[in-house]
Amino acid sequence: MAKNPKGTHFAEGFRNQVVVITGAGSGIGRATALTLARRGLSVAVLDNNRERAHATVESIATTGGKARAYVVDVSRSKQVDRVFARIAKQLGPVGYLVNIAGVDAVSPLEKITDDGWARMFAV
Repeated sequence: MAKNPKGTHFAEGFRNQVVVITGAGSGIGRATALTLARRGLSVAVLDNNRERAHATVESIATTGGKARAYVVDVSRSKQVDRVFARIAKQLGPVGYLVNIAGVDAVSPLEKITDDGWARMFAV
């Protein structure tokens, strides 16, 4: 494992920290959540799909990690504010944010509407 200039392992600084991961119910977000949980972080699993978020939390729990699921549309700032307040109460202060949530347009680039672009950038 790589060491930082102080001589300690990078992962040691993560232990007992809280990380919020958006889009953690599937794909890269899920893989990131599982990896960081193995490194000792408490993971706030954010996703807009309840089942996927809970499945990620269950996978983390089976390896002894700590995680909680939060269902949220990250394009809605009031929802995000409420979720962050809950995270702070339930897991502690947030030390890291990994923003992986995203949406894609299933159409050729030149056919994406203004609303489609706005939705992609809102997330």
